[in-house]
Amino acid sequence: MLGITGGFTALLLSVAFGLGALFTTYPALQTALKICGSAYLFYFAWRIATSHRSDNSKSTAQPFTFMQASGFQFVNPKAWMMSISALAAFTLTGDRYVSSALIVVLVFISVTVAGVMTWSAFGTLIGRLLKSDRAYRVFNITMAILTVASIALLFTH
Repeated sequence: MLGITGGFTALLLSVAFGLGALFTTYPALQTALKICGSAYLFYFAWRIATSHRSDNSKSTAQPFTFMQASGFQFVNPKAWMMSISALAAFTLTGDRYVSSALIVVLVFISVTVAGVMTWSAFGTLIGRLLKSDRAYRVFNITMAILTVASIALLFTH
């Protein structure tokens, strides 16, 4: 959870103080990020839809480390879109830009912490509620469909 929060904060600060200008100067970079992000989301959706229930007592899956979770934010198209959109919408121009950008960053840190905690709690609860293999499969297919549907949002702006 700290890696996601730290990584997103680093991304937001990077966009606020320079990387966002690259997208303005070189729009192809943004398009490339959307395409790579979409390909990853399709792959991720396929993996979700075709995954099988595992016996947690035998599971060898490890959660992301702090650095992996943090680094993932820099290839996460949703994080990029949110950073760019928030800074474009909520910052002031001129001499007030830096202070308004820092306020946006502080607000997003709070929102990210609350969101990640809710996401983790929801994941734990869902894991406890999905008792049958059928329920697990229906849930995963639904999540995969929603993931694929979210790709369209990357190309609507």
